[in-house]
Amino acid sequence: MKTLKVKTHRLIKNNGKNYIFISDTASLFEIDDYVKNMINESDALFAYDSDSEKDQEIMQILDKAGFFTDSFKEPDWKSKINKSQPSALVLMLSQDCNLRCNYCYAGDGEYCNKGLMKESTAKMALDYAFDNFTTDRISIILFGGEPLLNKNLFKFCVEYSKKKAEKLGKEVGFSTTTNATLLNTEIAKFIIENKFSVTISIDGDAKTHNRNRFYANKEGTYDDVVYNVKNYLGFKNVAARATLTKYNPKIKDVYEHLYGLGFRSIHISPSIEFMDKDAYDKLIISYLELIDTFEKKLKSKDYDYCLRMSNIMAFLNRLNRGGLRRKFCGACNNMLTVDIDGSFHGCHRFVAAPELSYGNIMNHNVIEDDRKNGMIEALIQTHDTVCRECWISSICGGGCPAENMSSNKDLKRPYDLTCNYLKSIMPKIIELYIGLSSEEKRIFFYYEK
Repeated sequence: MKTLKVKTHRLIKNNGKNYIFISDTASLFEIDDYVKNMINESDALFAYDSDSEKDQEIMQILDKAGFFTDSFKEPDWKSKINKSQPSALVLMLSQDCNLRCNYCYAGDGEYCNKGLMKESTAKMALDYAFDNFTTDRISIILFGGEPLLNKNLFKFCVEYSKKKAEKLGKEVGFSTTTNATLLNTEIAKFIIENKFSVTISIDGDAKTHNRNRFYANKEGTYDDVVYNVKNYLGFKNVAARATLTKYNPKIKDVYEHLYGLGFRSIHISPSIEFMDKDAYDKLIISYLELIDTFEKKLKSKDYDYCLRMSNIMAFLNRLNRGGLRRKFCGACNNMLTVDIDGSFHGCHRFVAAPELSYGNIMNHNVIEDDRKNGMIEALIQTHDTVCRECWISSICGGGCPAENMSSNKDLKRPYDLTCNYLKSIMPKIIELYIGLSSEEKRIFFYYEK
């Protein structure tokens, strides 16, 4: 018998069947006892008979999935990612907010540079995007702070973008995230007419939301948010983005409430600065309950409940796609963020770290390629990062780089409590995926939205 060194993986037992999950490529295979016995877990070795055709066929399948260390070839990620073209422009219309949320990573919406973007800055940024982005469709993301504090510029960006797109024969789409307190008939009509993708910041029921999200006078905003969304946009037309804190880490309760309101899609994330170990432990318990409920809804064919849960759906989609990845977000290569002062950033979250900027729109639209490429390289999960030997790294992606920087002063080193919670729920996520029928996969991954 001969042996080969194998890469990080996990053997899974589900309903009497054996599976292997190969971490680098997020590949999941059902295997029989014969294949399972070829894998020596303690020594990370694969034993095979070089004269056996059966063993050779098994090896070929596993080799294509990136299972063997010696034959695994790492692509030139820096070159590959540098060739990808940006398709999204994020405009920080406002570094200010009319709320004083207690967990705001932007610091009352100000990041580090309070103020509103000027029309001249926005125009230069839009000119740059339409003149330099080579994609047929450009996404314009109007962000803040609270972007509707800069309502006139909000409208200008849309109208100017449509003119640029028409002139150049491109398509353009718009999206925004808002706290919804400034919505009115006029702005809602404008948003609907221009087919915006809208995300509403709302943290759950009134008690939970108002504890986190309030005006400067400490008055909660839940009633205003719900009234405005219901009367101006409609819950079914917008997505919800909720933040968990130690005061309410129960993700299932938050999802149930927001689903009951009727939001089209719901994403829920913990605020690492406002979550302690006890809160993460409660989050794990609640998340596992949510997965169990998801599974029960599947059995009753309540697919609507499942499809709106973007957290779980994102993990299932990643498992369904598989494939080798070392960079998990579009920061720097797929998107460009322009701050109120014209500075270039890889993502809106990096605006709070001016040392990570790589140029300024005011400086003749020049992007400092060395700094940008250095940022891209820093965001690639290389062999020396803590995540590369983790069995779930190809699913979670090593965490949000901005959150990693906030918690550990390192773009590539995720927060320990976040890691533990993801490792705790991922086996159940994989079991959930294994249990999907062909019909359920068709509905979840291939249906026309």
